[in-house]
Amino acid sequence: MKKKQQKMKQPQAMSLLIQVVYWCFFIIVALFFQFFIPGVDIMLAGLLIIIPERKILQTILLFCIFIILQEATGILTFGLLLLEYSVLILSFFIGRTIFAVGTFSFVFLLSLFISFVYFVLIQIFGALQGIYVSPTSAMYDSILQALLVPLVWYPMQHLYGRYVRRGNTI
Repeated sequence: MKKKQQKMKQPQAMSLLIQVVYWCFFIIVALFFQFFIPGVDIMLAGLLIIIPERKILQTILLFCIFIILQEATGILTFGLLLLEYSVLILSFFIGRTIFAVGTFSFVFLLSLFISFVYFVLIQIFGALQGIYVSPTSAMYDSILQALLVPLVWYPMQHLYGRYVRRGNTI
């Protein structure tokens, strides 16, 4: 009986290890993009990967990690990304009633919407703090984010499906 329980724990431990490796890899890729393209939030793609999986604890954990990483590097007060990510989650659940989840078009439309939300929020938070945020610069960042998030999401979603969801080893 103990051998059977031990054999069942090994695949779970391997699955957990694969998930941790995948999300560490994703965060490194996202930070790499954000280092070279400041003002663009690539971690949105990670939320768009994990939300459809309905893994509540993992989603909350990644939500918190992404917010801490993003908010620690910004000059605006805490809350902008909390609002942006919350709107993303809400719009995801509303959008999934209309569109097929996991399609490039769905992710692209969500990315467009969230980029617009980002543009509005950055203007509001900048004004509240007395920091001038160039509307032109914020618009360019929003457009770039709307284009890059689906392009990062697509290959990372396939890696997630191949190695994490199916439980294959790397």
